[in-house]
Amino acid sequence: MKRTNKFIISAFTMLTISAVCIHASNPLSILNSVKKLENAIETGEKALDTIDKIDRATEPVTPKDAYTIGRTVGASVLSSYQIYRSSKLTMYVNRICRAIAMNSPVPVLYKDYCVGILDSDEINALSTSSGMILISRGLIASTESEDEIAAVIAHEMAHIQLEHSIKMIKSNRKKEAVVSSVKLADDVTGKYSKMSYDDKQMFHDLSVTGNFLVTTLAETGYPKDQEYKADAEALNLLLDAGYDPNAMLSMLEKLKQHTTGGGWTKTHPKPADRIAKAKKICATMKYEGADPSVRAARFAAATKGLAK
Repeated sequence: MKRTNKFIISAFTMLTISAVCIHASNPLSILNSVKKLENAIETGEKALDTIDKIDRATEPVTPKDAYTIGRTVGASVLSSYQIYRSSKLTMYVNRICRAIAMNSPVPVLYKDYCVGILDSDEINALSTSSGMILISRGLIASTESEDEIAAVIAHEMAHIQLEHSIKMIKSNRKKEAVVSSVKLADDVTGKYSKMSYDDKQMFHDLSVTGNFLVTTLAETGYPKDQEYKADAEALNLLLDAGYDPNAMLSMLEKLKQHTTGGGWTKTHPKPADRIAKAKKICATMKYEGADPSVRAARFAAATKGLAK
């Protein structure tokens, strides 16, 4: 569509220049007319670029798109953090991830789920739309059981399966389109001060509405309601995989102890609020349990040597 529209604009430009040359009374008039036309064409091309962004904002995010963007996000994170080099522990957390995924509503993605361990003392974890889950060494070191590690992985997997990252991608595309619209409106209003009152009012309204939308869509991180939904879904994932959902409560208690009021709390609800909601859901679940000694032995072997 973009190429066709630009061809039409170019054809229109040539026809208009020809008409100007035929009817203009002197060369200066021709030059002034062409200059005005060039400004109009430049604005028209900006409008086409904006239309392309708006069209893209309405397109669905394909599984391949989600994978590619997720990998890019992961690469960005890994440019700031080193990978913790422990094949034993990495294989362990990936087996837990695989067990949860196999018993989940979305066992397979475009590629596959993958867990990496960041060599950092931070207490943190994140996921990307590609299925990549990154957990800090510090967070794993704070756990006391396999079920607690599973709770962390289940929460991040819930974000992926509920497509929270994809919703953020869509929001970002919409923001990009709105920003382009606002810029176009401001440019046009500035260049064509003699436009009619109605046209000026239209562009003004577009600017005001656009700025409001940009402010609304510019929030980074998962909104609090998505964190609550991820917690709720993670409890189901844990139960379906045979893990104790109550491990989520103990992990949230640990996060409560490590909360410092920094960036983490900006896009997450308070751990106390998450605990209260998770407790209500856990009370409705019937966990039959499994032999704890087997998991305890696996956990001890995998985390041996990990600084607590």
